[in-house]
Parts: sequence; C-alpha cells; structure tokens
Amino acid sequence: MPVVVLGGLYGGVFTPTEAGASAAGFITGH
Repeated sequence: MPVVVLGGLYGGVFTPTEAGASAAGFITGH
C-alpha cells in the first residue's frame, strides 16, 4: 500500500473507506 495512504490514514486525513478506495485506485492504475 502506498506510504501516502498509510500516512493519511494514521494522520486522520482519510477515513478507512477513502484509504481503501485510494489503495484500489493505486493498484488498478499501475
């Protein structure tokens, strides 16, 4: 999982749902 997603999740920037969506987008985008 991208570091930015983990950082956003632990930093409270993303909700778990948004982090999951970002991870899915990252995986499918690459």
